[in-house]
Amino acid sequence: KVDAAKRDKGMSAGFGKVARSGDIVAETKGLVVGFANHPLFGPMDWTARIGERWGIIGENGVGKSTLLKVLAGDLAPLSGTARLGSNVVPGFFTQDASDLDPEMSPLETLIWDLNMEPQPARDLLGRFLISGDDVYRPIKSLSGGEKNKLSLAKLTYLNPNLLVLDEPTNHLDMDSREALADVLKQYQGTLILVSHDRWLLSQVGTATLDVRRAGVVSFPG
Repeated sequence: KVDAAKRDKGMSAGFGKVARSGDIVAETKGLVVGFANHPLFGPMDWTARIGERWGIIGENGVGKSTLLKVLAGDLAPLSGTARLGSNVVPGFFTQDASDLDPEMSPLETLIWDLNMEPQPARDLLGRFLISGDDVYRPIKSLSGGEKNKLSLAKLTYLNPNLLVLDEPTNHLDMDSREALADVLKQYQGTLILVSHDRWLLSQVGTATLDVRRAGVVSFPG
């Protein structure tokens, strides 16, 4: 006899109303990204406008995460320009949890990074299924899925008007994946989502950027 795995309870959280940004949210002109004179792709001319929901796809190693680092200002382009528009308040989700201090606990992260009071911080963590003694554990001891949920909890509190996500469904169980899709459907800002999860992209995206070494191709759907 084979018993089906029990599905976890889904997350119950979301974003509030976001502040309005300028009409152009992100823009690249002649952008070439890569490392140490080793270009990955480009040149690329691309514009993300307010309210658009871009899914970014492409094979592993082609430079999708590198593009996001350039947009965040964490990495300089090899050539060309990348900029965020006026009044854009970005929120970045990284697949390597680089925004989290591994020595801190989830509760400490929300209290110190976001200036939250302890009880509202615990309530927010609970909505992302981090509860009990888990709120006190060092982040380095958390599973990949728990780290992802903590990063997403931080983003919902910050409520940016540009949400940039790099493989957010990695390590998430099926229910949490579906709950994330529901959260992103209700998000009112501009979305840039790197993912191999075609189901998620079909649920929340309205345009697609296909990143290829031979060139970048955009599709209006």
